Amino acid sequence: MRRRAWSRAARTRVEGRGGAPHVRRGRGGVRRAGILLAAIVLAWFMGGVLEAARPTFDGEAVYHRATNTAGAVLLFKPVSQDTQKLETVLAPFILQSTGAGAGEVARQRAAFGVPLPGAAGSSAVVYFRAGTTPWGGVVHTQMMYLWLYAGGEADEALPAQGVRITLNRQGFPVIWEMLAAPQGRQEVYVAGSVEHASLRHFGGRLPGRRFAVEPAVAEAPALVMPLVVEDGPVVFGPMVYLEGRTRGPHAVICRCMPALATAIVDTVYYRLEQWPADAARQLRRRRDGARVMRMLEVWERQPVAQRLRLAPP
Repeated sequence: MRRRAWSRAARTRVEGRGGAPHVRRGRGGVRRAGILLAAIVLAWFMGGVLEAARPTFDGEAVYHRATNTAGAVLLFKPVSQDTQKLETVLAPFILQSTGAGAGEVARQRAAFGVPLPGAAGSSAVVYFRAGTTPWGGVVHTQMMYLWLYAGGEADEALPAQGVRITLNRQGFPVIWEMLAAPQGRQEVYVAGSVEHASLRHFGGRLPGRRFAVEPAVAEAPALVMPLVVEDGPVVFGPMVYLEGRTRGPHAVICRCMPALATAIVDTVYYRLEQWPADAARQLRRRRDGARVMRMLEVWERQPVAQRLRLAPP
């Protein structure tokens, strides 16, 4: 015998005092209450989703910042000029904003490019690692660059920074992903040819976005592309501008674009070294090693380039 979902005994009859009217709460009332409760829960859930989808930073400020001058900078560039090695050709010129005081310049110079604990040498070093990534059914070459900073800085200063470069089928760099940025931003830059291809392929930009390659805000609220990088006439590394205080990205541009720096106060040469296989073990010896490892894990687990709206290559 099939059980009845609601029996007569389940219906509630409430009689008020003083001849108040009787009120019956039957199946319809329970059903309406259930629907109301579900609507409240859905509204609460969707409110949380929309709140989570909102960027935690001012996108317009990021776009505006990338076109502003960076002021006086310290220039860090590779000592090797071996054009036969891809890691040298693509190595970034790193320009960090600095104050006018000699003390600040010396402090920033000493903090940049510290080797992994236990590594040989004491001069500034930028680590590199080659890799690949799929894009439109084609495997593309990537080159990652990473540099560490000495400890003892303010909490807002990033302990490490880096850039991952993706090449197109012709071997030209066209996508640049920064390792980290303040406020949890994920900054990426693409070449003009990539942006124009996406614009033609998708037919326009998404709401709340400035460029066609940027995904929907709800899908990637932390991701932002501050500007389009001009396509270079030859293969070379980018100009990576960093904020002096946070070490976050100011902008990534092509060497063929107008400089953002108003003056170069000093130049420091760094050596390139392969990122070691046991880097995690060495990082544990740093006081902020766990934080650096978390940054790298997010970078590896959430490749920004694979989240862009890219036209088939």
